[in-house]
Amino acid sequence: MRRLWTKLTLAPLVAIAAAAVAAQLLPDASGAHGRAVARSTRSWTLTLSAGVGELTLAEVSFPGAARAAPSARALRMTVAGPFGADYLAAASLRAPPGGARRALVLLVDRATPLMDPVYVHVRVRSPRSLGSQRVAKAADAFAPARGTARRALCGLTPRGVALGASRLAPIAARGTAVGGFDAAAAVAQAYDVACGLPRSAAFERAVRGAGAGGSPPEAPVGKLPGEGCRPRPGYACPLAQEGGRLAGPGAAPRPAAAGARRPAAAGAH
Repeated sequence: MRRLWTKLTLAPLVAIAAAAVAAQLLPDASGAHGRAVARSTRSWTLTLSAGVGELTLAEVSFPGAARAAPSARALRMTVAGPFGADYLAAASLRAPPGGARRALVLLVDRATPLMDPVYVHVRVRSPRSLGSQRVAKAADAFAPARGTARRALCGLTPRGVALGASRLAPIAARGTAVGGFDAAAAVAQAYDVACGLPRSAAFERAVRGAGAGGSPPEAPVGKLPGEGCRPRPGYACPLAQEGGRLAGPGAAPRPAAAGARRPAAAGAH
């Protein structure tokens, strides 16, 4: 009887030990999946900058994408580092011309009494099957276009035709939306602005206005926006006030910190 009891007691222990050994021998499924994802994707950084009350639009295309590669909607974007009161939105074209994989990335720099970063760094993860990216930028899109700098990204619609939000599939968004425009609508409007196409006056007011709702920003008590501001490396001071009202985007550009140079108006990164 005692021997039978011993066998009954040891049997579960033996089973547990065998399971533990098997678990050590089996590969870590989650780790293997993570390594597989790392091999099938590549990471790179998109750097954007815009003047106060302005927007910058970037087109990311993959001209060497494999035929079976996914659409640009497979991109994954995160903002690396400080973001301030800016707004960022990205969307891919549902049916891009020629079948090319393309995405549009919008950065809006709001005028606020806060110190915002001069540059916004977007960490992008893309499938390797898409190949290398090509980036074209239209910086400070409300400013008059200079030369042919913006021609590279203005071929998504027939000449004179605005880009509709229904043609875009949202990828990512961060920050408070611009007025009543969702990510796809804001990106479409930004494209129309950059390419000199008809756009909504409400969108322009929302971007060039002082705050997210179009109302002037409130400075800290006893201090005007920009008063006593000492820019740090990589940051810029907000607009100063003139006569109790915020200076317009073209009247008082945000001074950049020492060593923090603004990028060119357009070009690949």
